[in-house]
Amino acid sequence: MTGLEKILDEIKAQSRQTVEQIESEGRKIADDMIKEQEEKISSKKAVFEKELEQTSKLDLEKGISSAISQKKKMILEEKQNIISDIIEKSKNYIKNLSKDEYMTFLEKIALKYAHKEEGKIRLTASDKDSIGQELVSRLNTKLSENSKGTLVLDDQVSNEKSGFVIIYKDVEENCSLEAIFSEKRELLEDKINSFLFN
Repeated sequence: MTGLEKILDEIKAQSRQTVEQIESEGRKIADDMIKEQEEKISSKKAVFEKELEQTSKLDLEKGISSAISQKKKMILEEKQNIISDIIEKSKNYIKNLSKDEYMTFLEKIALKYAHKEEGKIRLTASDKDSIGQELVSRLNTKLSENSKGTLVLDDQVSNEKSGFVIIYKDVEENCSLEAIFSEKRELLEDKINSFLFN
């Protein structure tokens, strides 16, 4: 082997060794980079999974809260419907009392709202025709027993569906069932609510 061939062989051997060393170092760097990226991915995956779990839990809690709120709203609406129905049935019950019971009921209302002066009582058209004079006579007896003023039957009829209106100069006492039930609605709702739902 000539000197030149020896030199070439040595250069080849050194080159091979250098290439192997570079490849080895390159593989190590690549492996380290891959490992580092895998760790980052794993870490991000864990964070993502935790965030996803928290988001899912929050969404679930919101969903449950919304469902509970909707259920409460529906129950409240149904309670209001039941209470309104009972109040309407109560009005109809009063309107359908016997003549004597109905007049006794109207007397109680008149005694509560009557003033200590003379006034007019304005009845609905049907009440004026059927019980007008008799009711006024009974009312005046009760009013005098309770130191209240007297009432006369008004020529005009009330536009209310039921009950009556007492008129004292510029003051009108609306004693219709609608007005009385409206005035006492909150109290009635509380009583019906406690009776039915507690």
